Amino acid sequence: MCIMKDEPAEAELILHDALRLAYKSDNKKAITYTYDLMANLAFIRGQLENAEKLFKATMSHLLGGGMQQEDNAIIEISLKLATIYAAQNRQELALAGYEFCISTLEEKIEREKELSEDTLS
Repeated sequence: MCIMKDEPAEAELILHDALRLAYKSDNKKAITYTYDLMANLAFIRGQLENAEKLFKATMSHLLGGGMQQEDNAIIEISLKLATIYAAQNRQELALAGYEFCISTLEEKIEREKELSEDTLS
């Protein structure tokens, strides 16, 4: 609610409390979700270094929980990281991130086309 009401400082405080509680209860989904919210908040506030760390933590939790690299959530985070790198003039990392997103999505589209053709025949 605080994010939607444009109260980012209050949102950050609440998210830190939520993260502490998630760790205390060892709720891995809540930890990942809270990191993601914190990363997005830092991203929209222009706190790019903090957002980068939080997005990497989110991705680490997702991949550690068994999510595949081709999952849309991983692609979305990768795109945000590439955007951060581009804004920081870290061109090689930005390019690698954009290329990962594009190639992964192209592979997914190709697989979908093959599935569609198999279904039609």
